Amino acid sequence: MVRKLDELGRIVLPMELRRTMGIEKGDGLEIFVDGEYIILKFDS
Repeated sequence: MVRKLDELGRIVLPMELRRTMGIEKGDGLEIFVDGEYIILKFDS
């Protein structure tokens, strides 16, 4: 899946991905950097 940053540097997670993973508005998110990768970990 490829997403583009908007003019403020944001990305949008597609609705289908959010539904599949049970991610809702206001959920917490941890961001990690591992070399050239950005890892998103959602609080459950």
